[in-house]
Amino acid sequence: ADRQKASAWYAEEDADPCSSYQPTKSTILGHVICYNGRPYACSFPQNYPAGWPASIMDTCIAVHEETHKNDSRRTPCFMCKTYVSGGPPNTLDAAECDAYTAELECAKGYSSDIPGLNDFIRSIEAGILRFCP
Repeated sequence: ADRQKASAWYAEEDADPCSSYQPTKSTILGHVICYNGRPYACSFPQNYPAGWPASIMDTCIAVHEETHKNDSRRTPCFMCKTYVSGGPPNTLDAAECDAYTAELECAKGYSSDIPGLNDFIRSIEAGILRFCP
């Protein structure tokens, strides 16, 4: 039964694999997943805090996740059936630093008077403080 359920999740006709993926935590706003052996940069609007600018978050979280997807330090999505695993522990911080830096650059490209944008920027800056030297 579990195998049938898993194969249904990976049905060939799924045009948007990101919409089929359920993040393991409600705090996960984006992630790179694998679907039919290909990586996809996903964002999860259902987890966005209320009042934050969803369309800007979609764009900038995509920038963050695309940075991961294209990062040679990450484990490649080769013949995979689940989400992309992270890079080796010695490169994880650098990979996250690069992704948060790209995301911050994206977010700062918008007008600071957009409701909720400054909260979103502060959350990105917290990631930079955590992962960047």
